[in-house]
Amino acid sequence: MDNYSISDIRQMLNPFKEGWEHVYDTNCYTYALGLDAALTALKMRVLNNPGGFIGKDLIQPFTIDDLITNLEGDLEKLKIEYKEVYPDYIIKDNEWMISLMAIRARTRDFSQIYSDFHFLRQTENGIWSHKKGYRFGPTTLDSLHRKIEDPLKSVVETDGFYSSERYEYIKTYSLRKIR
Repeated sequence: MDNYSISDIRQMLNPFKEGWEHVYDTNCYTYALGLDAALTALKMRVLNNPGGFIGKDLIQPFTIDDLITNLEGDLEKLKIEYKEVYPDYIIKDNEWMISLMAIRARTRDFSQIYSDFHFLRQTENGIWSHKKGYRFGPTTLDSLHRKIEDPLKSVVETDGFYSSERYEYIKTYSLRKIR
């Protein structure tokens, strides 16, 4: 984080911002947090992965425990209060929700190992959105071009060149920046 301090990043976090400027610098994770910033410097690109703010790499393949530990560590470092909720939780003023999804890695022993993560975000009750990778801007539609109303019922897939894989729902958090 040579380019920005944690304090700088906290100031930039705004999940309620209209529009999204840095489409090619950010992914679903930074979008879910509301970090619309130029992260082109190689050292800053690490912030697009859970654990980047605490300096802990999320090495693939990973376990859900690794993913959650890194995510919650980042939230604590950024002074974002969090609690696990159901996706139908009604958010209050200055709250937003994120839903965590992941793709199970293909292993011979069917172990609980994952190869990719994805985040959805809700800032207004009933309106979920997400950002697919670095190529696309935010959208309120799932992979079947349906409005995302419930992360549990949404179909979100990778956009592979020859094939796609489906993310499975893991959990949802309610977030609020601590003043």
